[in-house]
Amino acid sequence: MARFNPRTIQALTALGAIAIASHAALAQQATRTNGEVRTRAAKTVDPREQTLRLLNQRLTLTLEDSRLEDVLLFLEQAGELPLDIKWMDSRNPVGLDAEATVSLKARNATILSILNSVLERVGDEFNEASWQLTEDGIIEVGPKERLNSRKRLQIYDINDLVFVIPNFTEVPQLDLDAVLQQGSGGGGGGGGRGVFQVNDQNDVEPDSEERAQEIITLITTLVEPEQWVVNGGTGGTIRLHNNSLIISAPDYMHRQIGGYSFNNRRR
Repeated sequence: MARFNPRTIQALTALGAIAIASHAALAQQATRTNGEVRTRAAKTVDPREQTLRLLNQRLTLTLEDSRLEDVLLFLEQAGELPLDIKWMDSRNPVGLDAEATVSLKARNATILSILNSVLERVGDEFNEASWQLTEDGIIEVGPKERLNSRKRLQIYDINDLVFVIPNFTEVPQLDLDAVLQQGSGGGGGGGGRGVFQVNDQNDVEPDSEERAQEIITLITTLVEPEQWVVNGGTGGTIRLHNNSLIISAPDYMHRQIGGYSFNNRRR
């Protein structure tokens, strides 16, 4: 049987205590690290994505000449939505009229579709209303002229859309008549036709810059045409640089151009 002197026992005891303390410290550090990882993962969730989930909740309701303020308050409470409503008041002549009335029937419809329908009914061609998301996931609701005050700059890479595939129109083509004549012995001599013919057609394809300008025209024509500065609006500007579109516009215009990346990715 092995025997240890008191000093050895004390030393082993101290080592054991150190090992236990080290193990506890490592466990605590691992727990803290896991917590930090979970916290970091939670922070990576885009708050706008969480808001869109709330907007996709479904409701059934019937509105008959209901006040706009009451309708939006009901949607805010029913969906637990973070709404920022741009009301018309003494300081802001451009805004939503709280006393406007809305009539609407919706059955098992998303809050988003209900909100769009409500805003269509309270707006007009001179003061259209819409909604947009801030970076913090807040839903701003109001006239487009009012929403235009909050813009963001975004770059859209359109290299894939403007890439020009070379069209080789002058490729020699095989002349079958000449091949048959030479095969029958009737094509000898230097004055005969060759077996290849050159196509002199020269189709001119638009270059990348022309294609980019066509894309700009499509965007400013189809996406909120009245809101672009080039069309006399106050919403968005668009510039071309190195086959990229530099667009400064409010969120409600950006989402119609490129959508939300977090809303399109697969899980």
